[in-house]
Amino acid sequence: MPVDVDPALLAEADKLRAELDAIDQASEDDEPSEEAERRRDEIENRLDEIEAGKTEFTSEQKSQAGVIVTIGHNGKPVYHCDLVERDAKGTSTNADDSNSPQEEKDDVSAALLQDLTTQRTAALRAALSVRSDIALIAITHNLVAQIFYDQTYSLPSSLTVRTDAHADGFDLRSAAESEAAKTITEQTRDVRNLLPSELELLWDWALEQPQDVLLKVLAVAVAHTVNAVQSPHDDASTGRLAAADALARALILDMANWWQPTAANYFARIKKDQILQAIQEATGAPVKERLRSLKKQALAAEAEKSVTGTRWLPELLRG
Repeated sequence: MPVDVDPALLAEADKLRAELDAIDQASEDDEPSEEAERRRDEIENRLDEIEAGKTEFTSEQKSQAGVIVTIGHNGKPVYHCDLVERDAKGTSTNADDSNSPQEEKDDVSAALLQDLTTQRTAALRAALSVRSDIALIAITHNLVAQIFYDQTYSLPSSLTVRTDAHADGFDLRSAAESEAAKTITEQTRDVRNLLPSELELLWDWALEQPQDVLLKVLAVAVAHTVNAVQSPHDDASTGRLAAADALARALILDMANWWQPTAANYFARIKKDQILQAIQEATGAPVKERLRSLKKQALAAEAEKSVTGTRWLPELLRG
């Protein structure tokens, strides 16, 4: 369970990370010296100690936890303790919990989970690109959280504001044909037509623009930083993904405006009983017996027909 951490330790951790970044940056240009490698190991060991001191575990948690051994920069083993498998975190001794909505929501493949949340990220970007008021709130919150608060481990923002604009860690190719992708592409093109051709002219150009123009540019720029893509190991209740939910609520995001389930993008990738449940939810009527005997591919095609025009969405994309 989390424990209170001495602010002095957090400050020390920040300074150590800054020193480590400086060592890494210097190593990009020149071969690191023996002294630099030694200092790097010292810093990493101290950061591990600080991180380990942030958490304490119950006997039950320790019985479920494991350890991963890796090799450090000095060739010595590094032990990553108290690691728990994703399934183990949700283990319950209550048999009634087996049909909980959360488990049903998570009962999709890793690839489908990532694809659906990629579609949601594209929709969030599209919706945010035309809402300069929310973009202003989102970027202000992000930067203030980083600058004025000791929030160093899990920044509560779904924006990926960093110096490397291409370091998202994901792409939106699976959403390339969606309405969301078309919208953000159009908004981006409009902004590019406003901007000066040379970066050196950007500052002076910005100084001359009225606020409404700057807000339009800001909204599109901020929209490109949104990351709501969920991987199997991500905890949906904290940090970036919880912030993405808050952003979706502020934008009153309705994924039915941006994405519709089809046989190819959804139904063929879930279990037959899930397809039957979707048909029943979308139509509001019991599933016809003839559908229950169909093979999965044919059933997926029937499901696509059943949900057309209903604005039905998987649980993962509702709300």
